Amino acid sequence: MSNPIFIPEKEIADNLHMPQVIELMEDVFKHPEKGDMVPKIYLEEGLEGNDFRAMPARHGKYSGIKWAALFPQNGARGHGPSVSATIIVNSLENGRPLAVMDGMLITSYRTAAVTAVATKYLSNSNAETAAFIGCGFQTNFQIEAICNVRNIKTIKLFDLDKDKANELCSNINVDNCEVCDTIEDCVRGSDILTTLTPSRSPFVKAAWIEPGMHVNAIGADAEGKQEFEDNVANVCSLFVVDDKVQAFHSGESQHSENKESMLDLFHIVKNGLPLGFDHETGISFFDSTGLAIEDVALAGLIYENYIGV
Repeated sequence: MSNPIFIPEKEIADNLHMPQVIELMEDVFKHPEKGDMVPKIYLEEGLEGNDFRAMPARHGKYSGIKWAALFPQNGARGHGPSVSATIIVNSLENGRPLAVMDGMLITSYRTAAVTAVATKYLSNSNAETAAFIGCGFQTNFQIEAICNVRNIKTIKLFDLDKDKANELCSNINVDNCEVCDTIEDCVRGSDILTTLTPSRSPFVKAAWIEPGMHVNAIGADAEGKQEFEDNVANVCSLFVVDDKVQAFHSGESQHSENKESMLDLFHIVKNGLPLGFDHETGISFFDSTGLAIEDVALAGLIYENYIGV
């Protein structure tokens, strides 16, 4: 039995290109029959919102698992990124482990690429202003991904640490970048709003979300997390989750009582928008929790690129 290969981070980075990852993620949601997964398994650690997550799935010729840890206070304590992850890829032919790789870049790229897929299908094609609340490690990837599917001319940023927002703003290649003083200022007037925080207390009011706006809620990915008021679903014309079982447990939609009308992104990508939805006047909302099938699909592609398949 041969040992699994270890794919270095540099090789992973060399094989990650946002347009290609967006195309792969769109295919994952368009063809769910290519894979399967179970909801994340959580192991909570301590009282600070720390947890470990096991995320098994299969896609195409591969099965795999991501073992991830989320420690939100790492940055403030000088311990580096709040998220760490390792991915193992196995053969579906014989079950043997083929590769082990760091999951940080894979997680960042696939998360942003799925946001781009949702934005492509749910937002107004004329959207020009994108707002981002939370300016951590993931935000750069989100900006790149959304700019791949929409002609963004203005970016608005807000972070509790204004220095982080200013630093990010100085590195963005866009016509206009604005660091906002308040969350409300950041939300209002935006065509696309993306939230990327570990918050457990809602900070976006439903009244700030305006007709024609598309929202990507990325931060809530565990039980108890929340970025939006409970009644946000009531102002949305179209509420879409990445996966119903997982999102209703761990996503922004866990706080909503209006789950019956929610659709998943698999349905939207495969079948299109519901009849009657108007991008000009309607409000669309995407609740993203991050799926294991996304990780395994991308890890399989990286493995094949690395060995030259």
